[in-house]
This record gives sequence, C-alpha cells and structure tokens, in this order.
Amino acid sequence: MKRDVLAFNRDEFVARFSNCFRDGKLLAERAFDHAYAPVFDSAGVFIALRSQFRAASSTEKLAILKAYTPLEPGVRAARIVSDESRSAGLGAMTPDQQTRLLSLLASYAGKFGFGAIFVVRNYTTAELLAALEVRLASDNETEMLTTYREVERLAEIQVEACFS
Repeated sequence: MKRDVLAFNRDEFVARFSNCFRDGKLLAERAFDHAYAPVFDSAGVFIALRSQFRAASSTEKLAILKAYTPLEPGVRAARIVSDESRSAGLGAMTPDQQTRLLSLLASYAGKFGFGAIFVVRNYTTAELLAALEVRLASDNETEMLTTYREVERLAEIQVEACFS
C-alpha cells in the first residue's frame, strides 16, 4: 500500500510509528523532522526510523533496549513437552530447556544491563539457547551490534505491520 506518510502531520506520524522501536517517540519525531525526501512506503519509513536509531546516543539506545518486553514471561508460560524435537521458539520446550533459558536470560541481564532481545520467530528453542550462549560469551561491543540488528529487524516488522 503506497501512502505518503509525510502527508501526516507530525503528531499523526509520531503516534503511528513511535512504537516501532520500543519507547521510540523521540526517534519518530526525529525521523519526521529530518526527512529529506517524501517517504511513501514501509521501507522508506523504516529507513527513516533506523537512521535515527543509528544516530541516537548510547544513552538513548540503552533506554530503547530496556523498553523491550522481557522474554522470561514467555519462557515461563511455554508449553512443556517431553521431546526436544517438539520444542519451538518460546511456545513449547522441555523442562531442561526452560530451566536453562531462564538461567541464561538472568545471566544476560546481569552482564549487559538489559534483557536479551531476539526476533523469536526466527529461532527454534535449541537455536535460541545456542544463540544466547554465544551472545553471553560476547564482549559488550559485539553484543551491542548483535542486539541492534535484532532490534532493527523487530522495528522493520512493526513498520510493515503499520502498512498492512
């Protein structure tokens, strides 16, 4: 669907796109204020928002990361299965996977100061565990780059949803 989102006034634009990056009102305001060309579609809006995320200060980015919903409630609510081959994302997992995920998530938050952020639908439970273990072993700079990629993909998904 093509729509010139810059035809929105600033308040409408901010209301519509401020949660594409969690707690991203400031990013949406900046994206609207600094648009250099008309933005007609989800890709254009995403690029405008992403550019403001990338230009944000470390403090602003950390506030956005801290605004993401923690994964722990999803892990705790998972359907428990006996066979690991039937585990999927946060929807179903074995008791051992659940225990390990909760432990890794707590370690992650302790190490990095915010909850782990994943595009969960892209992972099986086993892949999520493996990725979290790798990310926990990362240094802060490497983990920030990984987290930013996940956050940007989540934002892209949210922008696309605004156009559907």
